[in-house]
Amino acid sequence: MSGGILLALGALSPLGAAIVLGTSIVIIHTTFGGGLLTGQGYEMALLFATVAAALAFTGPGRFSVDYRRPWARSGLVWGVTAVVAAVVAAVITLVLAAVL
Repeated sequence: MSGGILLALGALSPLGAAIVLGTSIVIIHTTFGGGLLTGQGYEMALLFATVAAALAFTGPGRFSVDYRRPWARSGLVWGVTAVVAAVVAAVITLVLAAVL
């Protein structure tokens, strides 16, 4: 929920994108058996993951809270950082879920 709020406001976009992307990866893993485009599958999580990754690379737009602020971050380095953080968090979550 916090990642979605950050993305909707355009505040700290790489962090919000990493939260949404990590959550989407976990959802895709848990609903993967339902298949794609079956109504019980992972299509919505895949859509959210794609949008979050795109926003991680492009950054906030003109109508965001961070527009033209010195702390606004976007670009290749921040996008890759957000994606790597999301994947690491998702893997840690999935490993802990399997162990516990």
